[in-house]
Amino acid sequence: LRDRAAKAVAGTGKGLVPINTIGFARTEVVADNDGKLVCVEAPSYGIGQIIPATDQVALMQNNGRVVLENNQLRAELSRDGTVVSLVEKSTGRESLAEPANRIRLYDDQSTAWDAWDVDPFHLETEKDCPPADTMKVVTQSPLRGEVEFTRRIGKQSSMRQIVRLD
Repeated sequence: LRDRAAKAVAGTGKGLVPINTIGFARTEVVADNDGKLVCVEAPSYGIGQIIPATDQVALMQNNGRVVLENNQLRAELSRDGTVVSLVEKSTGRESLAEPANRIRLYDDQSTAWDAWDVDPFHLETEKDCPPADTMKVVTQSPLRGEVEFTRRIGKQSSMRQIVRLD
């Protein structure tokens, strides 16, 4: 149904036709039909277009840390997966009083239902997720910088997290 509606609105020509289904205008980086990153702009509830990017992302590695930066933000990531600095560049304001992206784990021992019943005593079981085992840059382009962190969670589970700046 969605695909038929999109074809009716946008046509069946080749290429990317961004369709915005939410109530505010958007400018975003997306992958086109060939997987190439492009910048698109679309009005609220409207059909958009590919536009030239007005900003670029720089990704730098220094002393075991990664810095992601564009015209609006500068984020510094540590090897353990924390964000140690987040500066809004127009004001120079540091947004963090302490490291961010600290993941918390809780025990879920529900007394009634499995999936949706989280009892208040779960807050007493809070513990920090272990630091990331690995950090690697997975995308470094003018439109996007991505860093992947992997963490062990428990005996047989791991978590993969992507931190991205477009």
